[in-house]
Amino acid sequence: MKLAGILIVLIAIVPYGCGGGGASPPASTASNQGGGTLSSSSSGSQGGASSSAGSGPQGGGGTTSSSGASGPQPASGNQTQSPAAPAGAGPVQASYFGLDVAAPGDYQFVSAPFGALRLWDSGTAWFNIETSRGAYDWSTLDAWLSVTGGKQDILICLAGTPQWASSNPDDTSCAGSFGGQTGCNDPPYDVDSGDNIWKEFITALVRHSLNSPSGHIRYYELWNEPNLHEYWRGTAAQMVRMARDAYSIIHGMDPNALVLSPAPTHDPSPWLSDYFAAGGSTAQDIIAYHPFPEGGGGDPEDGLAWVDNTRALMQSYNLDLPIWATESDWQGISTLSNDQEAAWLAKQYILLLYKGVQRNYWYQWDNSSHCTAAWGNLWTGSNGICPAGTAYGQVYSWLAGSTPANPFCAKGADGTWTCDLVLSDGRPARILWNSTTSMSVTAPPGFTRYRTLDSDTVYPVLGNTVSIGNKPIMVTK
Repeated sequence: MKLAGILIVLIAIVPYGCGGGGASPPASTASNQGGGTLSSSSSGSQGGASSSAGSGPQGGGGTTSSSGASGPQPASGNQTQSPAAPAGAGPVQASYFGLDVAAPGDYQFVSAPFGALRLWDSGTAWFNIETSRGAYDWSTLDAWLSVTGGKQDILICLAGTPQWASSNPDDTSCAGSFGGQTGCNDPPYDVDSGDNIWKEFITALVRHSLNSPSGHIRYYELWNEPNLHEYWRGTAAQMVRMARDAYSIIHGMDPNALVLSPAPTHDPSPWLSDYFAAGGSTAQDIIAYHPFPEGGGGDPEDGLAWVDNTRALMQSYNLDLPIWATESDWQGISTLSNDQEAAWLAKQYILLLYKGVQRNYWYQWDNSSHCTAAWGNLWTGSNGICPAGTAYGQVYSWLAGSTPANPFCAKGADGTWTCDLVLSDGRPARILWNSTTSMSVTAPPGFTRYRTLDSDTVYPVLGNTVSIGNKPIMVTK
């Protein structure tokens, strides 16, 4: 956040640390977080630096357990509490911070901490691996299995029908990211007569993972964005057939593996409704979706109702499963500045946690040579980490290992978001932002320092007020 007219003296620097570790199987309940409030004023300033700071919290793999922390109390009658999400949250695990990385060679340059790796647009689609029936090129997958050194668990997305297996091999409507492949968004030609081609591939993949000396696939995502024709032109019933076959094979071969549903983009509930009605409600352990904003840009707040819609659909089928966001970013919009991208990323991680989403995989670390106007790009080979990449590391240090209050977040009548948590060192903290205006707010009693998304620097709260705007800040005792 820009600090004007105040002399800033740096006294303490807090590293955001580095996280990792494999995840334990997810709990069957999602998190329950709700509101909180803040008293605000019309003006004020902040500056200077704090004389002490806590180190960035870290979390291991796995899922959340219930929190006993208590949320903030209303300070005035003009506050409105945001809708509560189901179940309790915290401490936040490192695995909440997932990441897509495009190339194994770029993994060494991931300088932001993260706890889970997803393989997609990474040379590991079905057509990349099975070049002809029964002929497998495992080289790229093996590079991924070895590069992590066990620091992150691995999720692979199963999609992209090989041309030789496609029911429409000359179909040119495949996603452009598939590099000119044809037929890759159509089901295999025998899906309605045994589905043996798909079953053979799944069997070979799981066997290869189990036999790998360097790393193993922990999570299998059953398809990428099947609600978009560029990724899937089959029927819901055909997807159910493939999902059930994969689910049975994966669980039969690897009792430690878990299966994710096909992952629709935007609001997943319309597509999932058709998929569940066709029999797909029992073919996964985790519900996956991609909360990209419709049309790009917007604000992460715009997609919060999608989680509610999905959870309501699940309840109608008596499903009590975790929800994971397996791809997430601002969708390549070209009009966002570096600051806006950093704010977007931080708000997405905070608000999905508030809604009880148990993982969020950011897409993507390394998909562009520039920071802006790219699909969530966090790093370039020529210039290093982007401002949004720095924000990723900062929000990791705020949340990983911390325990969200219950309730966790609230949006005030003036548009100010307030999210309370307890850091891993026991200090209370509050995250604040307002997406539409810059303003000054009163800090909670005893909260004497704050941090921004721009660096590890810790600043003092002056005059009991802090300035907030679109980029979240965190104030602490």
